[in-house]
Amino acid sequence: MKHLKHLSWLLIVIFALFMVGCSSDDDDENGTGPAAPTDYLSDIAALGDAYFAATKNIAAANLYNDILGAVELFIIDFRSAAVFDTCGHIENAVNWPIGSLMDNLSQIPSSAKVVCVCYTGQTASQATSVLNMLGYDAYNLKWGMCGWSSQDSVNLGKWSSVTPGGQTLETTANPFPGTFELPEVTPEVASVSEAITTLADAYFGAGTKNITAADLYALLNNGDPLDDPYIVNYFPEANYNAAHIPGAYQMDTGSFGEEELAFLPTDQQIVIYCFTGQTSSQLTSYLNVLGYNAYSLKFGLNSITDDPAVLNNPSTGNPVVYAPPATDYPVVTGP
Repeated sequence: MKHLKHLSWLLIVIFALFMVGCSSDDDDENGTGPAAPTDYLSDIAALGDAYFAATKNIAAANLYNDILGAVELFIIDFRSAAVFDTCGHIENAVNWPIGSLMDNLSQIPSSAKVVCVCYTGQTASQATSVLNMLGYDAYNLKWGMCGWSSQDSVNLGKWSSVTPGGQTLETTANPFPGTFELPEVTPEVASVSEAITTLADAYFGAGTKNITAADLYALLNNGDPLDDPYIVNYFPEANYNAAHIPGAYQMDTGSFGEEELAFLPTDQQIVIYCFTGQTSSQLTSYLNVLGYNAYSLKFGLNSITDDPAVLNNPSTGNPVVYAPPATDYPVVTGP
């Protein structure tokens, strides 16, 4: 009996120690309960808001001057390897698929001016905003290789073949339906830069999100309102008032922090559009990093209309449309 009592006490002690060990594993440092995951929403939104105050694009002429001026450059070309090799690329550019960008960050010198290049400025723009939020001095080559060379053998006619589809636009202003709860951004990482890198890697690895005007209007006109995307017009109000996509909401350029994010739903497809798709592409990658299901309208309103009143840039007085460059800058071939 004495041995049984000792055995019973031993079992009780072992059980108590087991319970203490299990509970302490789940406690935070103060032992008061499970530690809450870090929500990086505010930190990433602050970086995004600062960047979208003035997005970074570079004209081909300015990039060529940087090359001649021996500016420290790191040029990333996101086109396919076959096009990069055979159609020509900017000398000293590296050729990476967008899905490998986050894996190759260590190769980008922190002191370099980073220039992102693609066919038309859509994919490169998505990389540009993310790189800037990670602290790089990154720029999108405006119009992509279509801005570098007028030769179809180089640029594949990607911009010159864009023909406005003539889809219906409206002039009725649409007030926002209200505000929404912000998403939680809680990857299990130790810093905001790691959070952006992890989330961007997941997004780029699955392929960037774009939608054509034909596909967008198919959703709007299929008779099922549950399929309708939440559409945001991201360019000046004067252009919005001139004409916009039916049902679109107006959001001013120059900011995109928590205040603006509050107007976006987390449970609905979002389509962002601008004049050419380059600014909206920069927003699209940012929003997907934050967990939104956002798409950029490919080629922007240029894919729908050529009306100068709709496409006119109030700051310049000229419509924002592609024109082949007057100067063809040099390219090299081969890997």
